[in-house]
Amino acid sequence: MFHHKIFGIGFPKTGTTSLNLALQELGLSSIHFPVSLQEICDHDGSVNLPVAVQFEKLDQTFRGSKFILTVREIESWLSSCEPQYRSVQEMDQSLKDDPRAAEFIQFFLTLRQRAFGTTFFDEVKFEHAYKSHLLKVKECFSGRAEDLLILDVSSDSVWFELCNFLALPVPQSQFPRANFGGSLVPVLNDEIVKRLKDTDRSLWIVG
Repeated sequence: MFHHKIFGIGFPKTGTTSLNLALQELGLSSIHFPVSLQEICDHDGSVNLPVAVQFEKLDQTFRGSKFILTVREIESWLSSCEPQYRSVQEMDQSLKDDPRAAEFIQFFLTLRQRAFGTTFFDEVKFEHAYKSHLLKVKECFSGRAEDLLILDVSSDSVWFELCNFLALPVPQSQFPRANFGGSLVPVLNDEIVKRLKDTDRSLWIVG
């Protein structure tokens, strides 16, 4: 168990899945897309949109924690987001009356609106949201370099940067790179839907 929490506060498609796998490879318990405060409390690390949209509250709640902002070249990020969020839009419409998916769809729509100012892909709004999030994070952690790591998971030195930040040994294995440039549509993720149903969610997770 890591002494403090680790939060991956980068937007989706910046390497959040890779970061989650990397934390696990380092022997830490880490969850991708937590849906409750309890899930955050139960793990060393938490990453993806539910964490990114409330990083300031998490900073206040879990004092002394480590925050990792995964970043990516903006044009590449937009190109990767467009097919995912357009496909999610089509899927949301086709599943809006499916009770199995309805709760997660609403949960995810709320997160998207808060993060991007829109529920579906809009290049101008997404770019503005990405740049605004970067500035907001930098301002929040100004003068606190020991608490924030800005990490490009495509960097050749990614393992060194991450492990140096966490004061952990550097593995001999290659850094995991999952879903990088791919399209992951979480609306159909049965595991996340099940967690939403089984967990007593704390509303502040999207509040």
